[in-house]
Amino acid sequence: SLTTRVEELAGSIAADDADLKAATEVREKEAADYMATSLDFGESLDALDGAILVLKKKSANLPQAQEALLQVQALKLVPESSKQALVAFLQQAQPAVEEMPDEMLSYQAPEAYGYEFQS
Repeated sequence: SLTTRVEELAGSIAADDADLKAATEVREKEAADYMATSLDFGESLDALDGAILVLKKKSANLPQAQEALLQVQALKLVPESSKQALVAFLQQAQPAVEEMPDEMLSYQAPEAYGYEFQS
């Protein structure tokens, strides 16, 4: 009968409304998680950009570069393998002066003399 059909449709609408409400709650939680993750990634990228800039100026200030890398290492979303690589890099000692190439090696050879015509 018509009354039974209306009751079925009303029940279906109520179930759909409950499903919609549950899906909306899940979506809101996922959106909040995404925003938090996106913010953390953004901070990580900013820290990496800063670390790269510091490393480019490394010859001027090594302790500042180490501090920037320590900050990157402390970030939550940096993979453990990357953190271990940063620790290994920071623990490397700078080469001793004796290990540096001799300044004489950076000079270029003099230009060779070619045959000059003599008449």
